[in-house]
Formats: sequence, C-alpha cells, structure tokens
Amino acid sequence: MKKNKLLLSLLIGISLLSACTAPGNRNNTNTSPSPANSANPNAAIESETMNTKNTEAMMMPDFTKVSYDVSAELINRTNAEWKKVLTKKQYLILREAATENPNTSEFVDSEAKGTYVTADCGEPVFSSEQKFHSGTGWPSFWAPINPDAVEFRPDPDGERTEVISKKCKSHLGHVFDDGPEPTGKRFCINGAGLKFIPDPI
Repeated sequence: MKKNKLLLSLLIGISLLSACTAPGNRNNTNTSPSPANSANPNAAIESETMNTKNTEAMMMPDFTKVSYDVSAELINRTNAEWKKVLTKKQYLILREAATENPNTSEFVDSEAKGTYVTADCGEPVFSSEQKFHSGTGWPSFWAPINPDAVEFRPDPDGERTEVISKKCKSHLGHVFDDGPEPTGKRFCINGAGLKFIPDPI
C-alpha cells in the first residue's frame, strides 16, 4: 500500500512539473525583436532579463533624482553594452523599437504624482501632470514634460510618428492626433521604457 501511495505521488509530481513547463501553457506572445527598420515594428514582447554579468563597469543613472539637463551630451553605447544594463524587454523596446503588450505596464492606470524618466538614460520625458487615461492599454500623455524632452521621426511604416529620447535616441512609442486638449496629442508610450520618480512628500 505504501509503495502504491509513493508511486502515485511521484506520478502527480511529474505531471505538475510537465504542465508548468509545457509551451502550450505559456503566454502566446511574440518574443522576437522588432527593429526600427523592420516591416513590423510592433511585435509584442515578453519580459525577460538579459545576461547581466560583469556590469559593474556600466554606470546607470540615479533613478531617485530628476535632472532636467536636456543639453547633456549624447550617450553612445554599443548594443552589447546596452544588453548588459537593460532587461531583454527594455532592450527590445528602447533599442529595437518593439512594442509591449497592452495593459501590461504598471503605469497604465497609475495616478501617482511624479516624473517619468527613460529606463536607460534617466532622461525626464513625461510628467504625471500630462498623463491621462486613454483606454488604449498603454501609458498616455497629452504632452512631454517640456518641448525639448523628446524628438520625433517618421516611423518606418510610413504612417506613424515615432517618439524618441533626446540623449540616448531610444524608442519610447508614438504620438497621435487623437488626444485631449490642450494639445490634441496622444503620446502612446511603452511603460517598460520608463522609470517613475515620485514627487517628494
């Protein structure tokens, strides 16, 4: 009897392990990169981490402080260097213009007061004062934190306008002409490309 119970327990354990790792039970999302010059720059991606070994020499911004020095020099790093300091999701969005799945960002419904900075260079790009609920599933703003905070360029699809950061030339999202007053703009931004710095209490 005891042997039968032990055998049954082993079979159940193997079954559960198989269910947790079976491909059919994973989220059906496209994890392939979608580069800015690709015909399909909107491939959704999952959050995974890159190899972060030997990153001590790679300096990242202090995300506890906000610096408004938009005249700072352009930060140039190789793709290999960016992969060491960014998660896979951040890298694919910021460096290869991929798009995160809707309603996956913690910032979509956030009403916290503070400043949104880029996840790679710590550039202040948006403020909670310009944030609104667009119902699209992505964090949305009707304007950047200041006119010089971001830059624009035509999207490779020929239809949209891409929003990029000024210091690191990183892909943040797109801007559309269906936003609220006073600008009529909707900056549709990938939350994974941002970090949030709350206002001092």
